[in-house]
Amino acid sequence: MILGRRVAWALVACMVLVAGAACEDRGRPRSPTTTAAPGSTAPPAGEVPAGQVLAEALNLIERRAFYAERVDWPTVRAEARRRIAASTARVELYEAIRWVLSRLGDRHSFLLTPGRAAELAAGRGRDFGLLALFPERVVVDVEPRGAAERAGVRVGDVVEAVDGRAVQGEEVVTLPPPTAGGGPARVLLTLRRGGAGRPNRLQVAVEAAELPAVRPPTVRRLSAGTGLLELFAVTTGTGPRAAGYVEPAHDAIRRVATARTCGWVVDLRRDSGGSLPPMLAAVGPVLGDGRAVGYRGRDGATVWFGYQDGAFTAGGRPVPQLAARRPARLPRPRPPVAVLTSRLTGSAGEGVLMAFRGRPGARSFGEPTAGVPTGNTRHRLADGAELYLVEGVGVDRTGRAYQARIRPDQPVAAEWTRYGTPADPVLAAASRWLGTRCAGR
Repeated sequence: MILGRRVAWALVACMVLVAGAACEDRGRPRSPTTTAAPGSTAPPAGEVPAGQVLAEALNLIERRAFYAERVDWPTVRAEARRRIAASTARVELYEAIRWVLSRLGDRHSFLLTPGRAAELAAGRGRDFGLLALFPERVVVDVEPRGAAERAGVRVGDVVEAVDGRAVQGEEVVTLPPPTAGGGPARVLLTLRRGGAGRPNRLQVAVEAAELPAVRPPTVRRLSAGTGLLELFAVTTGTGPRAAGYVEPAHDAIRRVATARTCGWVVDLRRDSGGSLPPMLAAVGPVLGDGRAVGYRGRDGATVWFGYQDGAFTAGGRPVPQLAARRPARLPRPRPPVAVLTSRLTGSAGEGVLMAFRGRPGARSFGEPTAGVPTGNTRHRLADGAELYLVEGVGVDRTGRAYQARIRPDQPVAAEWTRYGTPADPVLAAASRWLGTRCAGR
């Protein structure tokens, strides 16, 4: 179960940039907003006939989706038209398109309603600011300055009940956020804190609140010879907000890296995805210059991305909007790197993992990833809705393609109640390996 907007939407259907398309995030299907948010140029959804929008979406999916050959198109087209024929409600239209997307079986293509697309473009949305993962029921992330942090929730707390009801069920379930009528604005959490011997139980009320549009990466020193860079989900592509992700990462790397820093940990365990370009621009000093990861389309052509001299590159060319003003440069370039993964590591997070695959001196630790290492392209429909289609599969620098969960080089079971502590088994295994790589250097 995931409580929260940013991580939940990024995990369920996060994406990367393919052939220059911008990237956003999404949530589980819920009642769509029929008009665009103030300030949006999208027309009211009711002005465009549902049949026109459906036909546009069907044509795009059949023509562009990577897995379109899996679909019996005459049958699917007839069923989609049947689903909207007896209703004038826009919800039926969007559910019909989502049903068509589900026939692809890629777990990564999705639809944003006009209202949700406008909300994302504006960087708005209220959220509870925490991530609780099931079946462990452990809080694995609390957003800095978010509602949960202000209420006193901590990483490692165990969620025993939400609004008095015991929680159980799927591995990953989203609690709808309080936007567009999607969910409650306040939840009462019953938490268990502390070890099995002397646990404390407490109740905290969390009021949904606005979150910053971007959560930048964090950098810290693990030891005199090791630095740690943690990446989080980011849903801005190459727009102005991307600088709020990239610049803090370079500034922090510059502060932490010294002549004694030999190895680095790149922690992707809470990186559920979103947009690959700012992530590669942020991790670039540790990753190193050059072509790093690609996405191969239906025609067999691969679009390559990487990092060069402080900037994200697409097709070998730097993207000025994703160039650090003061690029960080390590005193020891091309260091040994331990990459940490979990089942939350999704899409663009998997893209960063693939960027390190085949790089000399890199090794991954942890759990298999979420299993959506594919690339999406955005298509705007006539009524302002946005269709995101998987149009490519991830390819590492050696040419190996990825279409499912990526297994780490060294599997290590996660213990989320110990996340980030000295007893964290994944971090400990990575540190031991880096110690062997850095011995005598």
